[in-house]
Amino acid sequence: MATGSVQLYETASAKSDASGHCTIKFNLPHVNRVWQGTIQALDSPAGTLWAVSFGGNTFGNLYAPGPFGPIQVLPSQQVTMKATGLTASTLYSAILIGVNDPIDNPTPYTGPTSVTSVTLEVP
Repeated sequence: MATGSVQLYETASAKSDASGHCTIKFNLPHVNRVWQGTIQALDSPAGTLWAVSFGGNTFGNLYAPGPFGPIQVLPSQQVTMKATGLTASTLYSAILIGVNDPIDNPTPYTGPTSVTSVTLEVP
């Protein structure tokens, strides 16, 4: 595992249910690491409201495509995004881009704030 600061491109996806509700959950940061960055909703309709929470607390709203942030996520905190009113049974994805830092010495986060294209390999 990296010991210094490394670039972060963490993706997550989930399928909406029959009612058009979708919850996307990111993996947790590794032990003794902290994630800093911004989130983008990659394929939901423009303007879709995603409620963003981590550590069990709602942090704010992302309006697709975003970006949302900057945020700082500790090892015990899972980033979760929830939206309603989406197309049923459709796969939606998001990306957290930024830096993956040692928890004892995180660097000040300065960007990037958005991406224009991402290629995902989703099973």
